[in-house]
Amino acid sequence: MTSKIKPDKAVCIIWTTDFSCVAAAGLWSLIKNGVTYYLFFRTLFAFFDCSKPGIAVFLENTVMLFLFVFAGANTVRIIKVTDNGREKKKLRNYYQGRRLMYADTDNTRRKSVTAARL
Repeated sequence: MTSKIKPDKAVCIIWTTDFSCVAAAGLWSLIKNGVTYYLFFRTLFAFFDCSKPGIAVFLENTVMLFLFVFAGANTVRIIKVTDNGREKKKLRNYYQGRRLMYADTDNTRRKSVTAARL
């Protein structure tokens, strides 16, 4: 039902800009808190400042998590754009070849049709 709702191009640009700003804040928070040292095994423990209010720590961690969500979502988007449907074409050709292969009962015909498809 919601797949039919397509936002305008301007709305998509605004959303992408907003999400990019939140992801940039997540990167800044990641570097500021020194989590990169923990991620690259330079320190054994991740130290968080306990003197901050709990909601501030929660928001910083949420923004850092959003950075990775944003990176993953955009990676998938880039892969889909650069793929240009090659995988779908491969699957379609594979299944068409299988359908032709089983349409005949003659073994020699099966082999020749499959070889012609490849």
